[in-house]
Amino acid sequence: MKAEETYLQSFIEYLQFEKRFSIHTTRAYHQDLREFYFFIQQAFEIHSFAEVNLTVLRAYMVYLSEKGNQPKTIHRKISSLQSFSKYLLKKQLISTDPLQKIKKPKVSKKLAEGVDQVTMEKLFEAFQDVDDYLSSLKRILCSFLYSTGVRRAELVGLKQKDLDLSGSQLKVLGKRGKERIIPMTNFLKKEILRYLAIKNEKFPLYTGDEVFLHPKGTSLTVSHVYQFVRESLSMVTTSTKKGPHQFRHAFATHLLDEGAELAAVKELLGHSSLAATQVYTHQSIERLRDMYKKKHPKA
Repeated sequence: MKAEETYLQSFIEYLQFEKRFSIHTTRAYHQDLREFYFFIQQAFEIHSFAEVNLTVLRAYMVYLSEKGNQPKTIHRKISSLQSFSKYLLKKQLISTDPLQKIKKPKVSKKLAEGVDQVTMEKLFEAFQDVDDYLSSLKRILCSFLYSTGVRRAELVGLKQKDLDLSGSQLKVLGKRGKERIIPMTNFLKKEILRYLAIKNEKFPLYTGDEVFLHPKGTSLTVSHVYQFVRESLSMVTTSTKKGPHQFRHAFATHLLDEGAELAAVKELLGHSSLAATQVYTHQSIERLRDMYKKKHPKA
């Protein structure tokens, strides 16, 4: 089993340093693979990935299902195994890929509900006259997420040097270390300047380069962003979906609704393929279909 631990560690390092996966993603892969190794040892007394076959894999999927895992989670865990298996095959540590014929559970591609434009206006009206730091932070987080479509991790990683206020653009470090440039609207520029003024007043001795700071003066984390965004959206909507990702959905669907080209939205979101962006067109079409049914006299 010692050799397997070495293979697993080298795979995690490969994901982190060569594939440039985030620490959150590599941690999820590591956890998925350790769970799999625990299962094959307990259920089949297998200690090597080379001994894994289709029967073992199917038993593992049943085991995951009986534990209450949703199809989406099982799909992800099997994907982790597939990546690991391909890595071992590439390194000639196994002779065949046992996951070649495995069928992952189907996962619904239904998108989380985005924040509609009416709710967005209500949100900014609620923050219109705030001047305390916490409220200003919540306002800029919502403004930034909606205006750029960035992910939480991309937002908290933003540095002062990434903001080009004179050029009206900003640089984002996305998944796998890929950089992309996002235009900065006049609205967002004003929001950033407003926030920075309040931040400098709140933390006059701060000399770091992080754009967003927690009210305690510490680094902002993805958990903080989720908490502050959820609290903000709770003021204007009763929807159960109140996370930062709803702004990313809104950013994409509102652009497409207004006629933006799919390829342009793909670049702004930092997607590696058009297929990932195309799901947003389905949401736009569904909205048009609903409107047609409600408004057309012959619908």
